[in-house]
Amino acid sequence: MKMELYKKDGDISAYYLPAGVMDGITLFFAKGQWMYLQLNLTSSTLFSVNCGINRSQALDWLWECGKKIVESDTANTTENVTITSHDVRDGELITPFSNLRRDASLHLG
Repeated sequence: MKMELYKKDGDISAYYLPAGVMDGITLFFAKGQWMYLQLNLTSSTLFSVNCGINRSQALDWLWECGKKIVESDTANTTENVTITSHDVRDGELITPFSNLRRDASLHLG
């Protein structure tokens, strides 16, 4: 499956895969020409009463979170990070980036 451009701001771009390809919602962030970060939001997070994010705003929410991470150079290149319902309250990421769940590799579809 081909990734599609979601948004671009300066040298930061975010791409997504069409719905149904991955569980939850995922954005892939590139900085310049390099894939930098895969940021995942689990489906269970969207159904959590306390998270404050619904499906229609999830991509925008992930974009804002991921953009801040990329701009601050917090991630190691090509990190795969998952945000769960325990990490979000009332639309705010409450878990420090360094404590979010990590996977060993990017899943580029």
